[in-house]
Amino acid sequence: MQDLLLIASKTFQRIAFPHSLLGLVVLLSILPKYGNAQSESDFILPPLDTLVQLAFEHSALLRSQDVWIETQRQEWQLEQKSWADLISFGGTALVGTNNVLDYQQTSLGSDRIAVDRRSAVYNGGVTVRFTLGDVLNHDEKSHIKYLEYEKTQFDRKVIEQEIREEMLVRYDRFLSSRKMIGFASENVESMRMAFETAKKYFEAGNYPVAEYSSMHSKYIAAQQLLEEAVLEAKHQFRLVLALAGLK
Repeated sequence: MQDLLLIASKTFQRIAFPHSLLGLVVLLSILPKYGNAQSESDFILPPLDTLVQLAFEHSALLRSQDVWIETQRQEWQLEQKSWADLISFGGTALVGTNNVLDYQQTSLGSDRIAVDRRSAVYNGGVTVRFTLGDVLNHDEKSHIKYLEYEKTQFDRKVIEQEIREEMLVRYDRFLSSRKMIGFASENVESMRMAFETAKKYFEAGNYPVAEYSSMHSKYIAAQQLLEEAVLEAKHQFRLVLALAGLK
């Protein structure tokens, strides 16, 4: 039971709220009997749909696919805005002082002098550059990116289907193994009653030793088959929990 409570603790820490609440409720509902499970009624699982939903929530493949879907969506949106790459804005500003020669008129005539003149020049503009291919192929390129984005969503559905089918297989195997416990238990009870009857006759001296020994061996064999059935059910039970992200 201590190991199972540890599983519950790790599960609660690993799953993000609010999905963790569902996982924790499911896990705590099956822990009490599973710890000492020996009979068919001790193995209880939630409905198949609940297990499938939990498997979706804890699938690393689906989380990875979600990242890929978002990546493709962003690339599609960037392609739609790719016209912006064809337009650029630019500008320059020139500010400085120029030393020039000028003429100054005096009473004695004209004379050349050096004059410092400050000047500032500003210009700006918009540049548009595109090829014929940019114009003709833009819509097609955008559509291709959209198809790639759409494919990632279909791929996610394929992964979901594979998870659903795997859960169905494991769930069916678990149900079959749990049913075997019932058959094995009935066999043990039948052999127990037969063995106790044989024991009474044997102790009274009215039952052959060989047949008594054979009956005892059959009773022991029936018990061993029950133990094996319980172990197999526990194994199949854990496989279902693992796929659901509860272990």
